[in-house]
Amino acid sequence: EGAINAVNKHMPLLRNRIVMLLSGEVFEQLQSDAGRVQLQQKLLAAMQEIMKKETGDVQIEQVFFTNFVMQ
Repeated sequence: EGAINAVNKHMPLLRNRIVMLLSGEVFEQLQSDAGRVQLQQKLLAAMQEIMKKETGDVQIEQVFFTNFVMQ
């Protein structure tokens, strides 16, 4: 429960970082499973970095995609 509260508190920072990472991705790379796995790893590392800085603990263990839409 503490981790959920911490993530909710820092959601603006997390969302900003997610948007910045996604905006720099290349369409062709995201069409493969390997590209999407690499994106998951980048997102996880970025979010853990923010949470470590803000709370002293990484708080986030995994990133899951529930939808994946590319334009």
